[in-house]
Amino acid sequence: MDSITNVPAVIQAAIERQKIDLSKVNLILPTETFGDVLGEFEKVTIEMVSVDPDPKGPDCFALKPSSNKRSLGKRPLMAMANALTLQWDPAHTGGVERTARMSRNKATAAMQKPNGQWVILVAEKVIDLDAIEEELRKNAADDAEKGPIVEWKDNYPVRGKWKNESEKLAHVDREVQRAMIQKKKSRDELGDTGAHLRVIRLALKVKNEYTIEELKKPFAFPHVQIDTDKLLADPRMREAALNNMVSASRSIFGPRDSSHQIAAEIRAAEEAIDVTVVKENGAPIARTVGEQSGEVIAPQSAVDTFELEAETPEKSTIDAAREMLEGYRGKVRGSAKATALLDATLANKDATLAQINGVIDRFIAHLQKAGAA
Repeated sequence: MDSITNVPAVIQAAIERQKIDLSKVNLILPTETFGDVLGEFEKVTIEMVSVDPDPKGPDCFALKPSSNKRSLGKRPLMAMANALTLQWDPAHTGGVERTARMSRNKATAAMQKPNGQWVILVAEKVIDLDAIEEELRKNAADDAEKGPIVEWKDNYPVRGKWKNESEKLAHVDREVQRAMIQKKKSRDELGDTGAHLRVIRLALKVKNEYTIEELKKPFAFPHVQIDTDKLLADPRMREAALNNMVSASRSIFGPRDSSHQIAAEIRAAEEAIDVTVVKENGAPIARTVGEQSGEVIAPQSAVDTFELEAETPEKSTIDAAREMLEGYRGKVRGSAKATALLDATLANKDATLAQINGVIDRFIAHLQKAGAA
């Protein structure tokens, strides 16, 4: 792997974690100070975008006919913007000024750096049909000076001579009119796309041109995303995330009838909670309320969770988990078995954090299945 000493630490970690060989990619750092501080529940991931280096393909084009370098086209630039997760601002993106012969368009996007800072990027693109027509006429006139094309040999034009000056001028007019029809039809779209691509180039800091060999390598972009492993490892964050999912579902489909909800909750509990004897290292881990035999019991489906290796968290973490578990009492009151498991777990003073979280996870799954918040 190439040296990455000049790359911020958060990006170095992502490169090493994903085992990326820098000699085989075009690493793009979107900002000069990408940031070296991540949020508690964030991480940097490297996204890849491949480009078709074929000059005749849609991904790249030559700025000059004789150049052996290529500029990136619309498709790869939009794919790179998606990889970088640019956030477009619809309120400040679109047409700014429109006349019969001119269209001015603006695009605005935001990009988040690992340190949490948002970078705002704005660019404009003007489509002036008068200027375009003037340029097309000049190019067509220059080409006409070489003579009319009479045939093609080995992909090269064979030129002849014009009969007179009028024929040459008529040819120039036809070429300009043909090109202007397409420009007029797609004037606003060209302006909108041009503004977007200018913002993307500002964000990516890509070069104007690349060699064919460079384009054969995929482009690698670091971007910030939520670290779900860290997020869901925190009991409070896990509950908030799952409650948000349930709330989103209910906002779409609406609340369910309370009597049906309770009945469904009871049925789901009876189906999901299969009571059986479970022991950990010969020691009881839960006890059923009112159990006469004194045997220790726990839900069959929670065996794997309860048999996790015991952890030694801080007492405050255990207490927080116990308080969270107690908070589910009102939510599972319709299930006698679920309530019994809750009481037994809280009564077990030696219950580990993994065991408590296992019971919380079962309650969350049970409530989601029953459609309850």
